[in-house]
Amino acid sequence: MDKKTPKNERKQTEKDKKVEKIEDEMDDSLGFYTEKQRETRIRKVRNHLIREYSDLNPKQNLSVESVINRMAFLSVHIEEQEKIINRDGTIEEYKNGENQFGIKDSTASKVHDRMFNDFLKAKKQLDDMKGKDAGEEDPAERILNFVTNHGK
Repeated sequence: MDKKTPKNERKQTEKDKKVEKIEDEMDDSLGFYTEKQRETRIRKVRNHLIREYSDLNPKQNLSVESVINRMAFLSVHIEEQEKIINRDGTIEEYKNGENQFGIKDSTASKVHDRMFNDFLKAKKQLDDMKGKDAGEEDPAERILNFVTNHGK
């Protein structure tokens, strides 16, 4: 802070920073990201994916950009689900009425499983696009070419 800033404003700003830090630590201990942390993580993962798939040029191909955005979103939410699973475990107790109770897979583990499968599907989409851009022929195309050229 510069000397021109009134003393009470400096104290308030320092207090705000301390409160924000405490809130961030509280959210981390619960396994949840704040909205700001989540957005920052998604942006970092997105930038990493853009570098990894730079040969696909996401600015020119709308579907590539869409898949990269989806992967970044899923990646950060998967991390968050993993924190929750580490904190709470993979099973939870349930009770439906007086006599029906037991244990089941936790909601976090079910969400994690679905998101992870969606992430793998999105990654496969990009990997397939990357393979086609690299000049690799689609296996179905190879079979079709073999049948049409050698079937005579």
